[in-house]
This record gives sequence, structure tokens and C-alpha cells, in this order.
Amino acid sequence: MLTPEQKAVVDECIYLRGRIITAYSQVEFILADISVILDLKFPYLISKRIKAAKEIAERPGYETYRDELHSICDGIPSKRLNIPPVSETVVPTI
Repeated sequence: MLTPEQKAVVDECIYLRGRIITAYSQVEFILADISVILDLKFPYLISKRIKAAKEIAERPGYETYRDELHSICDGIPSKRLNIPPVSETVVPTI
């Protein structure tokens, strides 16, 4: 049986997990939408995705966002990300 404090921590973790998934989904959607509009192929590997996102800012009409997009992309530690495939993700049980 969980204590009220433990339940509150679990609830907060579930809420934050949802926020992270929502934010990721929004980014994926906008990048996919832009890649369709610009007729680009968007790669799967994160390091190549970052490079492709930077290249979007070089296209006509997107120059306004260049500095901000490059800054965001440069802040992502692509080589240090170690994200396992979904099939290897361990879901904790309570």
C-alpha cells in the first residue's frame, strides 16, 4: 500500500512524464510538417535530425529563425544521448 506522500510523488511523476511526451510530440509534429512542406527527408538518428533541423533554417523564408534554431540544436548533446529503443525500455511496476 502506498502512503499519501508516495502517491503524490507517483502522481507528479506521471504528470511530468505526460508533459515530456506532449512536448516531444509537438516537436516531432512541427518538424514532420516542415519537412513535408519543404519536401525533405527527415532522418531517424538524432545527430542527423539535429543537422537536418539546422539545414531548415538555411532555406528561404526560414532565415528569421536561424540563430534561435541553431542555438537550440547546439544545446542538444546528441553524442551523449543514450536513448534505448522502445522495445528495450523498462516500465517500472508499482
